[in-house]
Amino acid sequence: DYSKVYVANTDNGTISVMGADGVLLSKIDVGIAPTRIARSGDFIVVTLRGERAVSLFKETETGLVPAGFIEVGPEPFGVVGTEDGDFAYVAVSQGDEVVEIDMAQMRVSRRFTVGDQPAFVGLHPSGKALYVGSLMNGTLSYIDLRGDGQIQALPLPEIIRFKDRRGDEHFFEQIGLEGPVKMRNRITGDLSVSPDGTSIAVPVLVLDNTTPVDNPVGHFGEGGGGYAVRNGGMGRF
Repeated sequence: DYSKVYVANTDNGTISVMGADGVLLSKIDVGIAPTRIARSGDFIVVTLRGERAVSLFKETETGLVPAGFIEVGPEPFGVVGTEDGDFAYVAVSQGDEVVEIDMAQMRVSRRFTVGDQPAFVGLHPSGKALYVGSLMNGTLSYIDLRGDGQIQALPLPEIIRFKDRRGDEHFFEQIGLEGPVKMRNRITGDLSVSPDGTSIAVPVLVLDNTTPVDNPVGHFGEGGGGYAVRNGGMGRF
């Protein structure tokens, strides 16, 4: 009913339960490094990155009570659950997997291989599609939850920039480097699917991790140790 907010306190190993008005209602010890929280039906699912597991809680009239503990693999990160409470999906970042948890059976029912340290998950409102963002290489994946769970890579938009806004020729003459730079994508946060299921928001940092800081004779290619903007340069990020 949108009356409460659940907050993961990663360093303290607790979750806080707050009213929608911001009043702290309770604080509960849950384990090592709680990272993300999701609701699935009557359950609250908490990923414990330091315990290779998720903890399950149920909301009662007196507050949250423990309801289960399920091992999923090394360093679980993001989690999302279906509205009907049938399934939860957890990104196991160091296992390069996403696991499906059957909430009724309190067990892992399926595993999907997703590379580059999957961490962020978003579920389509239909419950038939899962989107996964990985920490490395800007990897965005789509898992068809119907049938045998086909996995497809989704390309992110590419940004191309010149190393200097004065143009490629100027930059080559100054430090001996030529050509535009293909910027690299890094997914940095949780994915969000619109309520009507027509679009998905993916937080991304775009960066240049290929241009050398110095040229062969020691002149700076870009200022600030290669990370800031100087003399009209475009910067790294």
